[in-house]
Amino acid sequence: MKNTGMVGKSLALIASLGLGLALGAAPVRAADKAKALEVFKDRKCHDCHGMTAHGIGKPKKAEAAEDEEGTQKEAPDLSTLSPEVMKQADPVAFVSDYLKKKAELNGKKHKKIFKGSSAELKNLAEVMVEETKKKAK
Repeated sequence: MKNTGMVGKSLALIASLGLGLALGAAPVRAADKAKALEVFKDRKCHDCHGMTAHGIGKPKKAEAAEDEEGTQKEAPDLSTLSPEVMKQADPVAFVSDYLKKKAELNGKKHKKIFKGSSAELKNLAEVMVEETKKKAK
């Protein structure tokens, strides 16, 4: 009888642990907007791009890039991402790859490679995609 009691207690413990893990499991980490905006500034993204919806304007000294025809084209405001980015199968992965010069957008790689950590880049990309989705609603 003692063994049955031990087995029963063990099964109850295992079941409660499993239920606790299922109920108490941490949700997928939500992107941290404050950290992303700090990274945007710290990594000098705002030297070319603005995020005016978040109070980050593009500096006056931002240089416009030339397109194929030699016309000056300003770097876009990144308060919302372009439809070309958002139609990607995984926009977060695409933004990360694009900023690491592993992907092209409209036939071009990003002008500068992102110099921060992988975690910073992932969070920044997640915030930009989440903010774009919110505005689309």
